[in-house]
Amino acid sequence: MDSKVLAVAVIAIVLAAGIGVWYMSGGDDRGGDETVTDALGRTVSVPENADKVVCLSAGSSRLVCYLGAYDRIVGVDDQDSGAIGSPANYHMATYRVAYDFSRITNVGSEENFRGIISTGANLIVTSLTDKTQVDTLQLNTGIPVIAVTAAGNIDVDDEGFDSNLRILGKALGLESRAEELIKGKDAILSELSSYRSSSVVEPKCYIGGMFYMMKGGLDMTTGNYAPFDYVGAGNSMPDANSGNPYLTSIKEIASSGAELMFVDSMTLSGSKATFEQNRNVLSALPAVSDGLLYSTLVYKYYGTNWEAELMNAYFIGSVIDPPVFDYDVAEKANMILDLFYPDSDVDYDTLCGFQTGYSSLDW
Repeated sequence: MDSKVLAVAVIAIVLAAGIGVWYMSGGDDRGGDETVTDALGRTVSVPENADKVVCLSAGSSRLVCYLGAYDRIVGVDDQDSGAIGSPANYHMATYRVAYDFSRITNVGSEENFRGIISTGANLIVTSLTDKTQVDTLQLNTGIPVIAVTAAGNIDVDDEGFDSNLRILGKALGLESRAEELIKGKDAILSELSSYRSSSVVEPKCYIGGMFYMMKGGLDMTTGNYAPFDYVGAGNSMPDANSGNPYLTSIKEIASSGAELMFVDSMTLSGSKATFEQNRNVLSALPAVSDGLLYSTLVYKYYGTNWEAELMNAYFIGSVIDPPVFDYDVAEKANMILDLFYPDSDVDYDTLCGFQTGYSSLDW
């Protein structure tokens, strides 16, 4: 072999080997300037200026948007891009109403290492719960990965919610914004608590129409519905499925004794069809016989719409005890949207253009 050809071949082999080492080791000194402990207990070194973020899996984009960092997102997965899932349901995630995700690159999933790298991201946020998968993602992209938690039973008043914000706040250099949001939602919870303490009404309520693990309908319910707790409403269903939504049956709904029924806008049309098919069975339910059926904003879609927990609580309070929960529901909803999405012009009316919003159901 010619000596020049041999030299070129050797250089190519060395370079290829070097690239392979970088690819598997996470790159040469891309560690960053800030140490963050994520939701999986991993210690991650992130760049001081994490201004290009890829968001993967449920809840990640939502949390980044809460921190006012939407403009830093350079890559999202198939769900947030709208490449998969029902187009009709896309805006059931409130943050997708607040912001335009069409400009953002679709990287598909956590497995598309090259696609993620091509965005130029210097931080990845994911809600993957398998530590090995998260470590593999970081190893194969050479980009720091921060894990958050988007479990369906984490509510806006939980330490887990606050922890998510503080983890990302530190990773993005937005600690003050994280604390601002935590303080703001705590003030809202305190206000709801003051209303609750003034009310002696504790009606038994049913919540249906929810959507969880790609299933939903009138019989998708939960015994762990935070908006009921915030306003002192009783839940007619038992807590099951580790606090997450679950499928019940029409018979169980009918025997639950619910005095009011609330139906999540997520599956409103399908829930109405189920209701009409089972009207005779459900007619003995006080909520049905008294015509006390209401729609609410979407609680869960690709994770929890945490802001909806607070908005729904204000609406439900106004229904169960109007003299005590005396306020303009739309104004309260706009206050919450302003808190969670301060750099967006989304408001209650805009949101209702995609989700049915609050209304009395004439079923």
